[in-house]
Amino acid sequence: TVPKRYWQAELTDKYRQFDGVEDVLEGNRGIYFIGKSGVGKSWLTVAWMLHFIYKGYKCHYINWSDFMVRLRMDIKSYDEMKRKALQYDCVFIDDFDATNQYMYDIVYNFVNTLYSTPKLTFFNSVDLPTQSKLAMRIGEMTKQVKLVRK
Repeated sequence: TVPKRYWQAELTDKYRQFDGVEDVLEGNRGIYFIGKSGVGKSWLTVAWMLHFIYKGYKCHYINWSDFMVRLRMDIKSYDEMKRKALQYDCVFIDDFDATNQYMYDIVYNFVNTLYSTPKLTFFNSVDLPTQSKLAMRIGEMTKQVKLVRK
């Protein structure tokens, strides 16, 4: 579901101007938005999600913080959460954070499953993952786009 806060998000031509956008528009590659808090990463992620919904794709939004809290409360829910994500064509992960070493194996497994399936995946985060295996996998799945406030 689209978070209510972003119902008005719209993917205008202004947000389609970066190298590699053709691969994204054709559904061959997702995007990894990088930027400080408040630059519009979540809004833009949902704008892309709405774009793909309008094109007929089944899309799934994941608030990463909620996802991780649920896992910490009940690790047994992981298979169910992963299975749900795999039912969709596109997965949109808001506020992705891979810095938690305690959960790294699960994070890598989840991302790797999205890669292997393959699912068109969009992320937004304040930075790229520091773990080389995860960063490499995400780099293969997405086009990295740095956002700055003007």
